[in-house]
Amino acid sequence: MKKTLLKKNSIVTKPQFYLGSIALLLFSGLSSAHNLTGGINNHPYTVVQGTNENTVTVKGKVTDKRDGQSLPGVTVKVKGTAIATVTDVNGNYSLQADDKAVLVFSYIGYDAVEVPVNGKSEISVSLQISSNNLNEVVVVGYGTQKKTSTTAAVSTLAVKDIAQKPVVNLTNSLVGRVSGVIARQGNGEPGQDGSQITIRGAATTGRTGALTVVDGVPRDFSRLDPNTIATLTVLKDAAAVAPYGVAGANGVILITTKQGKAGKPQLTYNGYYGFQNPTVIPKFVNSVQYAKLKNEAAVNDAAIGATVNLPYTDRDIELFGNGQDPDGHPNGQPIKDIIRKNAPIQYHNFTLSGGSEDVKYFASLGYNRQDGMWSTTYINKFNGSLGLTAKATKTTTVDLKAYGYQEDQHYPAQGAGTIYRQAYRQPPISPVRYSNGLPAAYIGQSLYGEIYDSGYQTNKNNSLLTQLSIDQALPIKGLSIKGVVSYEQGQTRWDLALFKIRSAVNMINL
Repeated sequence: MKKTLLKKNSIVTKPQFYLGSIALLLFSGLSSAHNLTGGINNHPYTVVQGTNENTVTVKGKVTDKRDGQSLPGVTVKVKGTAIATVTDVNGNYSLQADDKAVLVFSYIGYDAVEVPVNGKSEISVSLQISSNNLNEVVVVGYGTQKKTSTTAAVSTLAVKDIAQKPVVNLTNSLVGRVSGVIARQGNGEPGQDGSQITIRGAATTGRTGALTVVDGVPRDFSRLDPNTIATLTVLKDAAAVAPYGVAGANGVILITTKQGKAGKPQLTYNGYYGFQNPTVIPKFVNSVQYAKLKNEAAVNDAAIGATVNLPYTDRDIELFGNGQDPDGHPNGQPIKDIIRKNAPIQYHNFTLSGGSEDVKYFASLGYNRQDGMWSTTYINKFNGSLGLTAKATKTTTVDLKAYGYQEDQHYPAQGAGTIYRQAYRQPPISPVRYSNGLPAAYIGQSLYGEIYDSGYQTNKNNSLLTQLSIDQALPIKGLSIKGVVSYEQGQTRWDLALFKIRSAVNMINL
């Protein structure tokens, strides 16, 4: 096959200055030997649990210790097994357990309670609000507060939940994780799959996205390494976003990155390797069905009593079905033929932290690679960060941070939309490739050629952000002043190379 270079373009853009344990992709589930029973709002679900002569049916009710109100949705689990249930709207539950088993009652925001069965058939418990939850500290616009002291609408996302989700773009970690946050992903292509985030819907005309602030500096957080994040807080109402004025009209996402901890050096690795497949692939008719439908359409279009010339003979239909003539009578599925199955995705990260009470350090190095639906689409990303925190004097703390990334995105010269449009309109009787390996064409376009031989697009993004902050405690107890200087130097380079595709022409009667 001959390729002729038709066109090559390059665009380079940016600096910005601002003052002011190994986790692998594992899947778990309940064994078919167990049966989970329970439900919420009178919609029960069930999972079989094995029975023996020592099994008893335990019933009861779960209430709030403060006011005695019933608690729906409380998880009741047999300790050390997968047998579990949840309380209904009235706080009632029922499940089978061994007479020597221990039941664990757990509910978000409440202390878990363990109760031995000891052969009893009825066990009711009262749960108490967790004291740890009351003492939890959250980040707000002007510092930190105890959760019990916060009257504004503030939500936090656990750090472990951010790091566990296998995504390259950090905006996708928020999907379904925080109340009031709406994340809309309009594209699944690697490097183009960031979510548009709104908080409690669109609050203004024009720009409706939330303001994102990282370590006190307004900037994008989508390319941060998840293992460098210490806290993620969402400010949702007017009281919470007031320190940011009109800039926070659509809500604010506050992110703080990790700092070193005093002690011996600690080296940590986190990583995963997984495989990606489309959630749904549309089903289309095969070649036999297509030919029969075309014949039926010809009969329906003909005038009454007229002779009908069918597009496909019985022999054509037979050849479509038996696969003896893969070039002249193929039985293809263009969408399925071009999609790469089990496309890999991987992530690796090393962090090092430690130091003394006076000087602490934190360093991180990460790597991401995500492949797309065809091998010519992929993204490589390297992340690095370094943080030093020094106690310059008894009242002065100096914090220096540097964060950078290098990102390489690679795509075919033809966009994914063009490729899919061709795949959708190409009938099953038109092959994607001939039996000799040459790409076939349909109405002047080669689906295989557009993916692998049309040229390439590359986006190379890199950025280095440095930030210096000085926190000076004042003579008045609890009062301090902090100054931040941040500088970001980055570059985006876009390259496009187009090739002219020469391929065999599909001469099948369509």
